[in-house]
Amino acid sequence: MNQRIELDRASPGMTLGAPVCDRQGSTLLLAGSVLTATTLMSLQRRGVTGIEILQEPTEELPAIAAPCPKAVMERLDYVFRFSAGQGGAELRAALQALKLTGAS
Repeated sequence: MNQRIELDRASPGMTLGAPVCDRQGSTLLLAGSVLTATTLMSLQRRGVTGIEILQEPTEELPAIAAPCPKAVMERLDYVFRFSAGQGGAELRAALQALKLTGAS
């Protein structure tokens, strides 16, 4: 997908999404060309005011499924199977609350 931008917003490293032509219709740069500081200055001298930049599609991150409460409880039971005392019980409760809210 391309996005039209003003030339003064362009920066080196951007890739052209369409050819750049001067006022007479002569092709100055081909689509796919990577802009450099030199090419940007040259385009400005030639009176080019806007260009089309190739926009890379953004990769969507997969949604994280909500934790299954039964699986969380089974895992905590296993992890704390040898734990006894108040400290272990408090840690288990804190982990249970954290896991079931989906915060980790």
